[in-house]
Amino acid sequence: MKRRSFGFFALVLAIIFAMVFGACGEGGLDIQGLLDDLGVKQDYPDGVEPGPGHWEVGQTGPGGGVIVYVVDDPDGFEVEGYGKAWNIEIALPEGDIWTSWIQFAYDDFPAAFMSSGITVVDDADSSDPLRSKIGNGRKDTKLLVDYLNGAGLSGYAAQVAVTPQGGKDDWFLPSAGESELMIGHIPVDLYTGQPIWTSSLAADNAAYCFDAVIGNNSRYTGWQGFVIPIRAF
Repeated sequence: MKRRSFGFFALVLAIIFAMVFGACGEGGLDIQGLLDDLGVKQDYPDGVEPGPGHWEVGQTGPGGGVIVYVVDDPDGFEVEGYGKAWNIEIALPEGDIWTSWIQFAYDDFPAAFMSSGITVVDDADSSDPLRSKIGNGRKDTKLLVDYLNGAGLSGYAAQVAVTPQGGKDDWFLPSAGESELMIGHIPVDLYTGQPIWTSSLAADNAAYCFDAVIGNNSRYTGWQGFVIPIRAF
């Protein structure tokens, strides 16, 4: 649903209201303030950081996906390595994107990759705070893509996730915590029992994936899984 469905009429109403009731400050007519008072949500052009208070969960995002997370606090949340954000949007790709996370033999997972700074969740500890952490998926996806590209590999989940779509080029694999924001926004019948890859590692040869019903679990990285990218802005 577009935010400007009645924006023009609200703008006219705001101007009339200001003229009748003298809603002007020293700097002139405060149209934006009047629109905020009327509860009008406005779209923002590409390249403008909207900040808090302009999006709602369930709305169509600027990349054509669905807004699944909104922080109204002016401080937002930290996207590791990329600054602050206030919203998370998940892509709704046409068709199934089905690929491996990364292909290694069970005894050949490189120690250098494990120590690269990528998030490693303790899948034996249900209280591990990294299971619900938000803001680390983009950083981990970049680490994955850099490793895969450097190794001359292609077509894996992280590389697929960063493919531009909807006019946006800042998509990434969700972290374990970020993936749970998909609950209620993806077709349960399509993804039940099917892994959706996250950017989080669970062990030397396993990565976290998300299931629409049972939540997070880990699977061998060479298995096939779905890719549903997200973006934070």
